[in-house]
Amino acid sequence: MSDNEPTPGHLTEVCLTVPEGKSDILLADLLTMFPRGLQERPGSLPGTVVYILHFSGKVCLPDLPGVEVTRRKIPKLNWAQEARKHFEPLEIGPLRIIAPWMDARDSEDVVIEPGMAFGTGGHESTRLALRCLLDVMAQSTPTSLLDVGCGTGILAISALRLGVSEGIACDIDQSAVEATLRNTEANDFLSRLRVERADIAEADFGSFPLVLANLNAPIITSRAKALADSTSAGGDLVLSGIYREQVERVVEALSDGFDEVTRIAEGYWFGLRLRRREEVVGD
Repeated sequence: MSDNEPTPGHLTEVCLTVPEGKSDILLADLLTMFPRGLQERPGSLPGTVVYILHFSGKVCLPDLPGVEVTRRKIPKLNWAQEARKHFEPLEIGPLRIIAPWMDARDSEDVVIEPGMAFGTGGHESTRLALRCLLDVMAQSTPTSLLDVGCGTGILAISALRLGVSEGIACDIDQSAVEATLRNTEANDFLSRLRVERADIAEADFGSFPLVLANLNAPIITSRAKALADSTSAGGDLVLSGIYREQVERVVEALSDGFDEVTRIAEGYWFGLRLRRREEVVGD
């Protein structure tokens, strides 16, 4: 049987390896073709990026010049059950991220259901975003927030747990919207967090003193204006999902309106806290 054909009880995993300098273009094309998302990781060779897709049916990919494509069959798993096997409580500062089947310890526990939507604290970029969020909260408590590309809602829910009054979470993936709604209810925040399926480049939610965006560099840079417009003067923009080689490009894309406050790294990944400059009022 061809690797392109479905196999009962299995998925086809497709890995696309591309030079880092060409990854932006490929990622934009892939997100258009496969809007439900993909995995991204550093390649085994320096200066390369790997994008991973999973197919339960026939694999249909266009010709991708300059991209190394590998395929393999993997067992089709119950992802929710697999997540239960490996999920451990995550403690970052006063926050403790737990799963619904775990016993809550105190009022600052954040309940997140592990699943297919991204964001349970197991990835470096999520932890970096949470650390940058804590950096913001150590200085002041914003009144409201916008979580862009919310995944499971872990960032927005954590911010509400830390004292932010209300907010909006949005994602282009309906499964992420549904996951965020479930987790919002599990944390008893339905009255405080509005969840929308939307692309920040096309939505108009207004401006917020805190904007959270755990995305990736190509999406951040392509939506830099929308992210800037969503951050109120003097407000904080928390960014994560950024490779080491991409940090300066992201900072440059937002340099007209923001100053860098915090830059932290974990492994190959970086998180940023940027402060929107106060508007200058003429005489």
